[in-house]
Amino acid sequence: MQAIKGVKSTTKITLIYLVLGILWIVISDHLLYYFFKDSELYEQSLFQLLKGIFYVSITAVLLFFLVRNYQKKLEDKIEKLESLNAKLRKEQGRLTDTNMELKHFADSVSHDLKSPLRTISTLIQRYNERFSEDMSPDQKEYISIIRESSENLYEKIEDTLFYAKLSSAENNLEKVDIGKIVDSVVKNLSAQIEEKKGQVDIKRLPRIVSNKSLLYQIFLNLIDNAVKFTSKDSPPHIEIGYIRREDEFHEFYVSDNGPGFPENEYAQAFERYYRGTNSLNSEGSGIGLATVKQILQKLNGKIWIETGVKEGTIIRFILPKV
Repeated sequence: MQAIKGVKSTTKITLIYLVLGILWIVISDHLLYYFFKDSELYEQSLFQLLKGIFYVSITAVLLFFLVRNYQKKLEDKIEKLESLNAKLRKEQGRLTDTNMELKHFADSVSHDLKSPLRTISTLIQRYNERFSEDMSPDQKEYISIIRESSENLYEKIEDTLFYAKLSSAENNLEKVDIGKIVDSVVKNLSAQIEEKKGQVDIKRLPRIVSNKSLLYQIFLNLIDNAVKFTSKDSPPHIEIGYIRREDEFHEFYVSDNGPGFPENEYAQAFERYYRGTNSLNSEGSGIGLATVKQILQKLNGKIWIETGVKEGTIIRFILPKV
């Protein structure tokens, strides 16, 4: 069907060229004879007319084959593209099905792992409430270690599940007040901040168009890390701010006075389950910065650790202006 259409269109182009060419030759020769009424000139113009018609006819045939050849190549390319698009749609369907299966699998595994952990935590709490007065200091320490380990493992499962679901998460854009998001994160972490006698300094933050829930996760992970990984010498001091740029990006930063990262570990810091050599405790799931990096990739942003900082850490990230 497509080949027949191609022949018809090529024939139409050729006929238009042939008719216009012959009309031009005939009209021009008649005009020449009208202005110069000479029998000898008329005979010459008649001969030239026949030559012109023959020339136009030959070139019309050549034009037909040239255009048809070009159209055939174009049709072959279109056919290949349509075939590739069909394969792509098929693979996209398979990928969607695979992602759904992985999501269901992750949910199932998460439930199977978290359920016994909740049981362990509940039993440890009840045991501690019932027998705490009869326990020795060592026994109390062991119970505390078990409880903290189960809570830490529960957090790792939650963070890993969120990380696994990021690739299939919808990127819904809306007008977002970054200041309100950061305030909400700080309130959510207020118990941990107060426990460590920390201070959070929130600078003036803008409203931007982005994904609200993913932005919340970015600031939650960054501020949570800053609270957890603190220096023994002083309580945490965290600053969240915004840098106005003239290009097409928004720039934010989260700084703290913690132990920081050695410069040779800056790239590794965003890998899953990586813990820096300066980590002073075993808090956290080890996946926070990796999650932030993946979120920013999804939002077409970028994150990095500022170099040349002697004390603490300054983490900067950019998001496209929409």
